[in-house]
Amino acid sequence: MKGTRKNLIFMVGGILIGILLIGGSNYRVKVLKFENIGKGGVLTYKGNIVIKDEVEFRRLWKVWYPRGEYPKVDFSKEMVVGVFLGKYVTGGMGIEIKKIEKRVGRIVVYVEKRLPNYEGMVVQMVSIPTHIVKTERSILPVIFSCYTIPDIGERIEKWILRKYGTMVMHIFGP
Repeated sequence: MKGTRKNLIFMVGGILIGILLIGGSNYRVKVLKFENIGKGGVLTYKGNIVIKDEVEFRRLWKVWYPRGEYPKVDFSKEMVVGVFLGKYVTGGMGIEIKKIEKRVGRIVVYVEKRLPNYEGMVVQMVSIPTHIVKTERSILPVIFSCYTIPDIGERIEKWILRKYGTMVMHIFGP
């Protein structure tokens, strides 16, 4: 009886320790500071990048922003993270790194993507939404968590229609 009770106590204790070590791992989160390197550019790549060395970053910079001043990045302490939405023939798109977290076993980059409401009006011009930042260097794998925010264009259009009765407005003159 005493041996069974002792085994039960060890088993329950082991389970509790396991839950604390594994289940509680998401609660150990450190928000990493990051610094903007740039937005926009001419590279039409669609995807995400993580660069941890000078040579690769120089290659990216020549293609992405050929006339821009090369930013200072200390690759012994920092890494570069970038998100690219691709090339579009209309405006209204956007992409931005909002937060970077260091969690147990991984780095999570939170990316906000904005897409226009295609029932609404958008400017007719080429847009290449990108965002590149530098942050604390890590050997952990980097995971991108992307979310899309709702477009408020339709609500604004309805308000204009209610207020003015038309979407055609005279901006200059009477």
